[in-house]
Amino acid sequence: MLKPKLILYVSLILLLGQSCYAPNPKLSNAQPKASNAQLPNPASINIIHRFTIEYPSASAGVKRDNTWWILGDDAATLLQIPLPLNDTNIHQSQQIVLPYFRETKGGIHTRVNKKTKLDFEAMAHYRHPFLGDFIWAFGSGSKQPQRDSGIFWNLPIQEHNPTANAYKINLGPLYEVLQRRSQISPEKWNIEGACIDYSQEGALYLLNRLPATLIRIPLRDWFRYLEIGSIPHDKNIQIKTYTLPQIQGQPSGFSGATYDSSRHSIWFSSSVEITDDPIRDGEILGSFIGEISLLSGEINRTPMPVPEVPGVTQKTKLESLSIDLESNAKKRLFYGTVDNDNGGSQLLLIQIVFD
Repeated sequence: MLKPKLILYVSLILLLGQSCYAPNPKLSNAQPKASNAQLPNPASINIIHRFTIEYPSASAGVKRDNTWWILGDDAATLLQIPLPLNDTNIHQSQQIVLPYFRETKGGIHTRVNKKTKLDFEAMAHYRHPFLGDFIWAFGSGSKQPQRDSGIFWNLPIQEHNPTANAYKINLGPLYEVLQRRSQISPEKWNIEGACIDYSQEGALYLLNRLPATLIRIPLRDWFRYLEIGSIPHDKNIQIKTYTLPQIQGQPSGFSGATYDSSRHSIWFSSSVEITDDPIRDGEILGSFIGEISLLSGEINRTPMPVPEVPGVTQKTKLESLSIDLESNAKKRLFYGTVDNDNGGSQLLLIQIVFD
């Protein structure tokens, strides 16, 4: 599946992984170690800044060094924003045509037709100390064959050209196996979040919207799939389903994820829409942010609602989270993207303070 020159990179990762990594904690009901159990709980959430931009339907994002990579689920371009997040840097952002063709009727800055869009809803970033940066964009898989594709970037650490070393991924075979393994029907399959746990042996986590399901694939197995199309064995795929908060009796579903190395956890966003179909858009009721401990597999405290703008009727549909390196023991900072289904987007700088 990969270009020949990348097979060497992937093979090196697999070989290095044999000696550098130990087995990763499983998604289970095992109790966390005492030192980790004493980590403070999230106590409050604040929106420090909220920016409205013209880029369409921002649904996925990852932070790479001092640049925020953003994809819209129906955008024809990749948006790159210098950090820190402020008005000046937003005006200096770049829109870069995606590395393979997607047709639009009004040029690259218009929204791709819903029937043909690739529906990128999740991105993940992994940095290898010798082989550079790996960035993946995941189609939701909610419609075949249009939405079961992805993009794979392999960039040297000093390389910042997103059109270089980019390859198309066929996610269909993997998604079919994960649907069967998780017992999620094709009609309810909708990958909305992804992140990499780069500790120990490493793992790729994929988050399905509703039912709210977390899927763990060892990083070694993920690279084997990229290299030769090898499907992970069932015993290596771990799955856990969660009950998330509701608004007006409507359940929220996973919408984004980011890995927190110091807490060995996944921070997730979830959003609520009035709809009888987990794939179709509906009236937005709001969003939450929560944390899953990867030691216990459980949600750490009740997810917190994302604050709304006073006097504004349009609710927030938080679609992605990217943790910021300025986070510390007392707080966490996140970059978040908002897609309110109206053709525009918002960018959030979010702060969570601990007890």
